[in-house]
Amino acid sequence: VDPWAAVVCSAIAGALYTGISRILLLCGIDDPLDSSAVHLGNGLLGTILLAFFAKPEHVMALTGSPCGGIFYGSTGWLQLGLQLMGKITGLIGLCLAAFLLFSGHC
Repeated sequence: VDPWAAVVCSAIAGALYTGISRILLLCGIDDPLDSSAVHLGNGLLGTILLAFFAKPEHVMALTGSPCGGIFYGSTGWLQLGLQLMGKITGLIGLCLAAFLLFSGHC
């Protein structure tokens, strides 16, 4: 992403972190390092925002594909779908592993 987009993404991520951290406190969830807010919340956000702000020239240099973010053209919707599919797949794996680990089935 370009520097201006990184600033926008950082501002959104900061607000999201603060919100998630406060929600965890209100729910009585003990997360002394706020790792859930940082890694889960902002990790998901960063992946999704990439589908909006990815500059096609940067994606082309990295992957050889002219795909870019939604703000740069119509291929951004494909990028968003791929980003969401990857995150949903990862979350399903995470939930499955947590269930097996913490339920005593493993």
